[in-house]
Amino acid sequence: MITCTPSRLYLHCFSWPADGEIRLGFLDSRATGGRLLAGGEPVDVSQRDDVLTVRGLLDDALDQLDTVIAIDLDRGPDALPGSSVFWAGEARS
Repeated sequence: MITCTPSRLYLHCFSWPADGEIRLGFLDSRATGGRLLAGGEPVDVSQRDDVLTVRGLLDDALDQLDTVIAIDLDRGPDALPGSSVFWAGEARS
């Protein structure tokens, strides 16, 4: 699930990616940085065209119910039609 405020996305992770990466497609804003909301530890964000990739995640989620990742944006957030989140690999339970 994604929530937002002006110039920031919050990725709510209810399951954790096994390979430590999350991809968000159809993003029409540019990512400028990211961090775990609990504790503020930075995460690596990169973007190619409309696909944002979050890397460098911890091996285990900080919160088993909902770990939140804050993504700073240059504007918006703006999304292209058909926005979705998909994992780079298998999710951990």
